[in-house]
Amino acid sequence: MNFDWKRPKVFRQSNHLISRKFSERFFFRKKSVDKIHIYQPWSKKLDAELLFKLKSLIQKKGETFIPFIDIKGEMYQLKADALVELQTQLLKEKSETQLVMFNGDVIHILRIKSICHQHEYSGKVVDCFTQKQALGMVVDDIYVYYANHLEDSSSAYHHLRDFIFSDKETPFFTTDCTSEGKHNIWNNEKRSFTYDYFVKTNELKDFTFQDNWENLSLLSRHHLIQLEICKSEYMNVKGFDQWRWHKRAMDLFSSAFLTELSTTFIFPLKQVALEFPFVKNVILDLIDNIQDKEFKVIMERVFKTQDEELKNLKDFFCFIRNIKFFIYGVSNQISKSFHNEEFLWVENFLNYYQGFSESLLTKKLIDKMQILVDCETWFKLQDNRVKLLSLKDLESLNLKSSQIIRLLTSHDPEDNLFFSLLEIKTEKALGKKPIEKSMDELISEDLNKLAS
Repeated sequence: MNFDWKRPKVFRQSNHLISRKFSERFFFRKKSVDKIHIYQPWSKKLDAELLFKLKSLIQKKGETFIPFIDIKGEMYQLKADALVELQTQLLKEKSETQLVMFNGDVIHILRIKSICHQHEYSGKVVDCFTQKQALGMVVDDIYVYYANHLEDSSSAYHHLRDFIFSDKETPFFTTDCTSEGKHNIWNNEKRSFTYDYFVKTNELKDFTFQDNWENLSLLSRHHLIQLEICKSEYMNVKGFDQWRWHKRAMDLFSSAFLTELSTTFIFPLKQVALEFPFVKNVILDLIDNIQDKEFKVIMERVFKTQDEELKNLKDFFCFIRNIKFFIYGVSNQISKSFHNEEFLWVENFLNYYQGFSESLLTKKLIDKMQILVDCETWFKLQDNRVKLLSLKDLESLNLKSSQIIRLLTSHDPEDNLFFSLLEIKTEKALGKKPIEKSMDELISEDLNKLAS
């Protein structure tokens, strides 16, 4: 398919209700929602630091305005039907509309909040846009999707093309939620695509998780990348400074694992409730009758607020302990309803989800997760006393904490908790690649080229 990156474009994507990777044998892919998004190129001639300024405004003000302009800085108009569809899509609670910006080198993804004329917008605008009395977009989040660190412009273009023309499987900006129920923005996650970030991403993708990197959620990947950067940092310092990096590394691992648990076990159920109002009504009615107070608080937070993230492993243990009987109650109520296509789809999903949750126990991941609980407790106790330790004791503590983190982040599927979770999520064994296969992938292509 031809694509001119120098021209703006409204493009359509199919967003699957549940990631197809959630189960290869279940027909989630049959339920999908079409969404349209906007692609807009830009030139450094407009402002060499345009995206840095946009990031700064979003971080300080929470949002900013971008007019519909082409690569020359001239205004363009959207077709009337596309504009109506975009505005309708923006009003939907579960919708997400994105702006993709590219300058031939770096791809930025921004979340569109609304569409309006610039004279209607009262917020702060980047200087080069102040004279544009045009229709445009209010954006409230931004991050770098790809940066051309290797100075290969064709690679950047191919990443852009793949992003625009491939189906999406998860909302890009769904991250954490505060106690008030508001989403944290990616900009606040400090997801700046530095060269270190780029390198660590490729190391995790090619050597640690290999074919399974894409099966992890975006926020889990982000935390794991930051963790690898942390590991590099604590090698360069000693004493109390090294302990702080160890503590941060432990916190990042816990955050990554909790996010992945939420994405795997809570997000699908929440998405089905958002997509089908009759399911949400049944769930809300059953929540009101839950006897277990702890479980009731968790389910109210998940289904009565925008929060779908777990707070700690204790929450997850409570959730997984009670969810089987809760899903049975939902299925029982659904089965009494008229069996049209939507009801049958939901019924099949609930039956699958119930068995999927049970697999967590049969794979004995719960037992392994207790190790993580013990590690978190150990780090917390040590952090309370670390300033009272002698230099010798502090050195011993750092050696031990470094070893703990090394074991948790091991490349060995038997040690790393993420592999056990991915085996459940992908429903396949994730044994480590034998050396001959890994070596073949690394050097065979070069050997063939040299031979020819």
